[in-house]
Amino acid sequence: KTCLTFLEEKKLELKLGLLPKRRYFPDENYFPKINLKLRNKLKLDKLKKKNIFEDLILYLVPLYLPAMAIENFSFILKHTENLSLQSKPRFILTSFNSFDNFLNFYISKKFSEKVPIIFLQHGNISSLDIKYKFTTENKIAKFLLTWGHKNYKKDVKLFNVNIMKYKIKKVKKDQIGVFCHPLRQHACFSDISQSLINEKKLNYTIQKLKKFDEKIKNKIHFNLFPGDEAVERNYFTKKIKKNGFKTFKSKNFYKIIDNTKINLFLYDSTGIYESLALNIPTFAYFEDPLKTIIPKYKKTFKYLINSKILFTDLDKLIYHLEKIWPNINEWWKSSTVQKNIKCFNNEVNINSDNNVDKIATKLRSLTS
Repeated sequence: KTCLTFLEEKKLELKLGLLPKRRYFPDENYFPKINLKLRNKLKLDKLKKKNIFEDLILYLVPLYLPAMAIENFSFILKHTENLSLQSKPRFILTSFNSFDNFLNFYISKKFSEKVPIIFLQHGNISSLDIKYKFTTENKIAKFLLTWGHKNYKKDVKLFNVNIMKYKIKKVKKDQIGVFCHPLRQHACFSDISQSLINEKKLNYTIQKLKKFDEKIKNKIHFNLFPGDEAVERNYFTKKIKKNGFKTFKSKNFYKIIDNTKINLFLYDSTGIYESLALNIPTFAYFEDPLKTIIPKYKKTFKYLINSKILFTDLDKLIYHLEKIWPNINEWWKSSTVQKNIKCFNNEVNINSDNNVDKIATKLRSLTS
């Protein structure tokens, strides 16, 4: 759960003097029926209520608690204790703490035993964002190994570890990749209405991109967010194709960018950071890109705005792309654009090629 590849994890273990093992957490495939009798034993109704709203909340809490905390609790706890995991680790390194209940239970127990929990930044949701201070990850982390920024005392500058798994291929590129924001998968700290807002944003984007010259429009391929591929994938795919656009067959980000001349991201995707670290031509369109960025780093993102990489107006983005399309590299590799990308990367998105050694050295210095 480190966001490193299996091979990179094994290399890292060897660098730290560990015997490589295939540690894994099984899938939680046990979905029990909700036990109302058990949930009714939560005597929240005896708590003092100040008003009818608090009365409603206390009534609903036992019904809305996840099965992990009630019906599944003993099951997960038992299996976690039976896994072949270290009973006294020097530290725990991970990138995720909310998507795997077996891992969560293990981390919770070790956290209570004062074992240092070290998080490796896995994406754009990090201490660059004002919401991050409210996350469990931030509250329990001893250190956060970032891609280059430092906001809290626990932040430790490292580099963008995601690009370690990618090698640039010299192939003929002629496609434009459009990476969609989540349409049905609700992002952190959002409510149910967000999915409807995001679908309206997609409709708006499609209508705007239809304004492109046909030579450019025919090269546009959409990539749906992974969480939207299940139940409603055909719905969104048909919508995109009905409007004259194509979709990527592969869902692997690195295979996609091997075949794109330039990419457009419609949300604050990790792919933006990876593309910039790899120096791959990139556009991003957000209505309010600096809305949740902490004040300290707002100026950092203005490097991208000044280079016409980050746009808040889709019409201006379309105009700019049509202008540079005959020779994208002339714009992208210009001294001004490259200087701004370098400034951005130096502050929040450091590039370090396949360097497991640097991770090992940093971990040893933090835990010795």
